[in-house]
Amino acid sequence: MHEDIVTIELVHSAWIDYERAGDLDGLFTLCAYDIEFWPPNAPPVVGHEQVARYLRYPETVIHDIRVSDRRVRVSHEFAYLTAKYQSTIASQNQSATTVAGSHLWILRKDADNWMVTLVAWSVWM
Repeated sequence: MHEDIVTIELVHSAWIDYERAGDLDGLFTLCAYDIEFWPPNAPPVVGHEQVARYLRYPETVIHDIRVSDRRVRVSHEFAYLTAKYQSTIASQNQSATTVAGSHLWILRKDADNWMVTLVAWSVWM
């Protein structure tokens, strides 16, 4: 079980690194084909193609993201991860601003790999 937690934490860290770098192709290597995004105050985005379209045409660009209070719980082939985040983002033609919130991930073990199947997040400020 401990090994799974460490692996999931590495997946999460890689995701954050890909976000910081703007590397969506790398980010998608961590996603299950049936990935779902549940953005705040918007309908869910379901499926690899739809999530890819959502991420490739963002309203905002992430300049930096910091994560704290990360927790992972594992039960056989499923796991969830929660964390708080603080991101510096900018919309087109606007200056950078900082937002904070929390996110919830659901992961599924596929063979020996943990794949992200759902990402939901809130924005506090």
